Amino acid sequence: DASLSLEELTAVVTVGDVASFGDALPEIVKTKFVGGGKIDEGLARKEAARQLGADNAAGLTTERLLNAVSGGKAETFCLVHPSTTNGNRGVYLYVDEVGLLKQLPSNERARDIAARCGFDLRDGGFHGDAFIGAVCTEPSPMHNVDFTAERDLAPDAPWMLSAVHENAVY
Repeated sequence: DASLSLEELTAVVTVGDVASFGDALPEIVKTKFVGGGKIDEGLARKEAARQLGADNAAGLTTERLLNAVSGGKAETFCLVHPSTTNGNRGVYLYVDEVGLLKQLPSNERARDIAARCGFDLRDGGFHGDAFIGAVCTEPSPMHNVDFTAERDLAPDAPWMLSAVHENAVY
């Protein structure tokens, strides 16, 4: 809901822990996506057919279909890829993978941030809550780094100012 203030959350990932290698945020935020709406079976079947093919999707029982989408799962959307020109820092949006199937409201704030990064989402977007985080790929291994709402979501945030160009080059 764009009328609500942004909420900044903190996750602690211990360096050297197995979870600290790579992007830990999809695993951390997935619990935020459990429940939150009733799955529209018709939309779920349509999406299953699109991803699995009509013949494979037709064999899915209602129970199996709804179980597949009922657990929390974060979809990762890259706002800008890590590269040498941006300090090897990538910024990602994490959304409910089945937010549309749950008939959650469109997240205009997340869509607007993606648009400021050069993405055209007129034919779709994000539904439900969204989280944003960052990773750094150097020094290796890839690891999460701080991302603050005040600094990193400001209109003049360096990563956002260069995102359109970075994404076009990628």
